[in-house]
Amino acid sequence: MNNATNGTEAPQAQMDYVVEPLGLRIFRLTVYVIIFLLATFGNALVIFVVYRTRELHTVTGFLIANLAVADLGVGMLCIPFTVVYFELDFHWPFGAFMCKLLPALMACFVMGSVGTMLAISLDRHQSIVHPFGMRITRYQGKLIMLLIWLIALLPALPMLGVMTTEPYPAGVACKEDWPITTGMPYSKIYLLCTFALTYAIPLPIMILIYIKIGVKLRKAIKEGADRPGFTQAQATKRIIKMLAAVVVCYALCFLPFHTLYFMMDFGEYQSRYMYIMQSYFQVLMYGNSATNPVLYAFLGDQFKKGFKRAIRGGSQRELCVMWPTNETNMLVNTTSTPILTVAEPLGSNIFRLIVYTIIFLLTVTGNVSVLAVVYKIRELHSVTGYLIANLAVADLSVGILCIPFTVLYFELSYWPFGYALCKIIPTAQAMSVMASTGTLAAISLDRYRAIAYPYEPRITLYQARFIIVVVWLTATLVSLPFVAVMQLREDQDVLWCSEDGWPSETFKDIYNVLSFCLTYAIPLPTIAVFYTIIVMKLNKAARETSDSEGFRTAKAKGKVVKMLIVVVILYFLCFLPYHITYLWLEFGEGQQYKGKWILFSYCQVLVYANSAVNPVLYGFLSEQFRRGFARLVPCCRIWSKDYKVSRSMCSQSTYYDRKTVCVTDV
Repeated sequence: MNNATNGTEAPQAQMDYVVEPLGLRIFRLTVYVIIFLLATFGNALVIFVVYRTRELHTVTGFLIANLAVADLGVGMLCIPFTVVYFELDFHWPFGAFMCKLLPALMACFVMGSVGTMLAISLDRHQSIVHPFGMRITRYQGKLIMLLIWLIALLPALPMLGVMTTEPYPAGVACKEDWPITTGMPYSKIYLLCTFALTYAIPLPIMILIYIKIGVKLRKAIKEGADRPGFTQAQATKRIIKMLAAVVVCYALCFLPFHTLYFMMDFGEYQSRYMYIMQSYFQVLMYGNSATNPVLYAFLGDQFKKGFKRAIRGGSQRELCVMWPTNETNMLVNTTSTPILTVAEPLGSNIFRLIVYTIIFLLTVTGNVSVLAVVYKIRELHSVTGYLIANLAVADLSVGILCIPFTVLYFELSYWPFGYALCKIIPTAQAMSVMASTGTLAAISLDRYRAIAYPYEPRITLYQARFIIVVVWLTATLVSLPFVAVMQLREDQDVLWCSEDGWPSETFKDIYNVLSFCLTYAIPLPTIAVFYTIIVMKLNKAARETSDSEGFRTAKAKGKVVKMLIVVVILYFLCFLPYHITYLWLEFGEGQQYKGKWILFSYCQVLVYANSAVNPVLYGFLSEQFRRGFARLVPCCRIWSKDYKVSRSMCSQSTYYDRKTVCVTDV
């Protein structure tokens, strides 16, 4: 928020900013992903722990949950849009409404965080420094939280009025458009007010409060080493250390951000490294939303126990598990004496959840990008292109319909989604896997006809659409039994979604064997034979072709086939451990193995990973898709061979970066 600008003001004088090196850019994006995961999953876990742990149903516990809500909002609504805006070279693709809403939400969340930390410090001060005074009740705590969010709206409302989109040579900027005045610009007044409300005033107050609390506790511990309240005083001191660490982290994470923008807006500071400094100070600011759950886990004994209880609770009993293939039987121990299982270690559980999150993000964003590239790139409007898009649809449905429900089912150890979804989700899972297999088979058949019989009539686009319809109809028919057999069952006040509708175990076993054959045993050798013949034909054509044009054509076809072969190999490698483990559990002695659920959970991770790897393979192995991704998302051009990094940058007032970068490709 530097000098006031209106929507028509020309950009300021140009400066040759230093372009961020590719290695630093990749490092920054990696850090952003880690921050995003910690901010979303960590704070969601904090809210869940406060909800489930009775000892945390206190004023302080509720205020910590309120702080987690603000940090969760930053993680979900601010980080993704800011990262995209930076990586698109400050082109705003989200429209005028989101340009107004997101900065307002960011201001609201920051103010909500600061107000909550101040309320926590005041509550601790009241209970420790004045132990015999009036304590804040839960009802008063809820009123305080409501008041905090009402006050947090104050810095957000101006953003709704001044944020606007404005075209510039490289795209559309999301910027502040303050009214012009003869005195001090409104933008600087707003900056001073928000700085005072979110940093300059509350920070010294909280520091003084925690110093006073620390002195009081130290005195109590020193004087009462032999008294009954000594242990309680030590426990209280640990809680205060945790809360003080939260405040210190907030102060340190926001200090560089505030310093830079004061230098820019009041000191007219300019530097060739401005763009890089802005991006990393913003990373540090967002990092604050990710540090609080980590601090709770390391410094808060009650939270540490709550995290372990929440994460490991489901691992210590038989789980009602949902599997993403046609063998979607909820393997439930229905006997009165369950077989003992090994509890999954906390580190393993956290690692698996992080991997699931990465897979989910890659699956959704990657396959949506594949669909957009096929839609926009005319060269991909071919039979193979449409079939690859159909495979992306199947993988996308796995990401949206399978991963979230399966992960929640594992972690909660009960089915919270109701009767209808108990039937719909397993059916959709089976349908997605069957459609993926059918599409891979159709692609191999199309490539086989095109290369083994080049003079025969090719599959037309109309026929390709017909094949896609047949693939989904077949997948629907194969998955329909789940609509009938999936039932909600209550066992010891816990709801399970299981296959209780089969007439007998024989029908269930027959269906599972048939589904294994249709999704793995039959298509695998068929596709392998097709691609073996294709490779032999291409090698023969490359040896026999004398002209350079024919050689280049054969080489290009070989690259496409190579990509498709890798897709198929990864599909069958990802599903192989799952099928082996499943058959061992269903028909062998696997049910006696105590660590079966940990083993099966990682086999399931591999299954879902298959839906995430395909877009990555297209990006690395297909020049057409690589160019398509680069055309679709400008920041992806750094990976394209035809793109040289050369940027001329002009400064312009914006909300997210305060200096808009104008990009020129050469």
